[in-house]
Amino acid sequence: VALGIQPIGVPGLIIDEMGHLSLDAGAIADIGELGQPNLETIKALNPDLILTTQAGVANHYSLFAQIAPTVAFDIDERVAWRELTRLCGEALGKQTDAEMLSADYDAKLQRLKAQIPQDLAQIEASIAAFFPGNIRTLGKETFPGRVLEEAGLSRPPSQTQGQGLRNISLEALDNIDGDVLFLITPQSDTKLADGVRTEIDRIKASPLWSQLKAVKTNRVYEVNPHWALGNYIAANLILDDVLKYLCCTE
Repeated sequence: VALGIQPIGVPGLIIDEMGHLSLDAGAIADIGELGQPNLETIKALNPDLILTTQAGVANHYSLFAQIAPTVAFDIDERVAWRELTRLCGEALGKQTDAEMLSADYDAKLQRLKAQIPQDLAQIEASIAAFFPGNIRTLGKETFPGRVLEEAGLSRPPSQTQGQGLRNISLEALDNIDGDVLFLITPQSDTKLADGVRTEIDRIKASPLWSQLKAVKTNRVYEVNPHWALGNYIAANLILDDVLKYLCCTE
């Protein structure tokens, strides 16, 4: 989408939660769950090209290739999202557009760094997401972790040193603490989103929640799902959130 192309089919979660991509839900088919696409649905779309990752096709690359030319990137899109965009640009003949996205993003990073006071850059920013029965921290080796690092922000010790996605128990809730806490929350009315909101309410009712420093100082910020999956559109929105919550909040 950032390269100027609307897909004809994507996983349903993208349609439901990634409103920042401005997809036309009426014109885009739901091809199934992330990592478990429906081959029959994809075949019926008669695509010109299938873009995915090695994890997305698992051991079924030949089945996808029978439907349409398939590019399965051997890359961890959660952290190497900039490289993934560059590779997509090559596959789509949009190399110049990909280069412009990268240059514009780097320029925005520099503008943000110039606006963040030095003392704010030392604030430890935590990132977390709650799912039914699951508390997840997002360390440096994740998409939002990489964006915050590029923006020059510090992270809590529990979310550094190669930490990626990490599931913790309620008893270890202090692992999501920081000077500020960015809590990724759903925006849709799906069953999954309802379950997440119920889990958020459950955890907030725990005495352990009220002991968190970010809670005590009223610096928990619920942010939209653009924090979850890596792309330039989402990364620029994360920088907007950083500017909004760290530079313009008392």
